[in-house]
Amino acid sequence: MTERSETGSSLLTFLLGTAVGVIAGLLFAPRSGRETRERVQDFMEDLQSKGQDLVEEGRHLWEQGKEKIQEKAERTKETLGG
Repeated sequence: MTERSETGSSLLTFLLGTAVGVIAGLLFAPRSGRETRERVQDFMEDLQSKGQDLVEEGRHLWEQGKEKIQEKAERTKETLGG
């Protein structure tokens, strides 16, 4: 695995572990079933929103990287006389 994919894998593992831990904490907390379900639902909605933000940020970074590579390729072509 490359360093980038290892970092992404580690981040995903961390986020999933955090989500499981929070949900387990909510489920075992002394609250009514309805209140617990509402808290789990709120947490999952928040997690989904954060996940969507991360995906959007990843797309933005991907586009930036693609543009930089294209610019460098053009400069290299010009330098080589192509």
